[in-house]
Amino acid sequence: MAEGSDVPASRIRVPAFLHEVFGETQSWPEIALVLGFGAAGTLALVVLDPWAFGDIPLWRAVVAALLAFDICAGAVANLTRGTNGHYAGRPRARWAFIAVHLHLVAVAWLFGEGMFETVAIWLYTIAAASAVN
Repeated sequence: MAEGSDVPASRIRVPAFLHEVFGETQSWPEIALVLGFGAAGTLALVVLDPWAFGDIPLWRAVVAALLAFDICAGAVANLTRGTNGHYAGRPRARWAFIAVHLHLVAVAWLFGEGMFETVAIWLYTIAAASAVN
């Protein structure tokens, strides 16, 4: 434990405005993994389908890339001890967390395609998350 703290030395306190993403404490390797996966996933999307970004206005491409980063980073953040610990004792926060996940639908809208499939996947994901919750 760090001197005068209840947080182990291997973990850092996360600012309150980031608790929904990283939890109250997180390790540097987990933060690096979350941010790295977000960046790598977004880069892969741009590299694997660069024409998709060329067919839409710049503002839509930027918003889609930011949402893609959030989706990729969030997928890893959800597996970290800090994020799991944060939501473990907060049932209302878990329901709010499930409810706000419209990212994939927003990305489909920004690209202007695949809305039916995306909404179906979103509904399945929300139903599965609700069942698990």
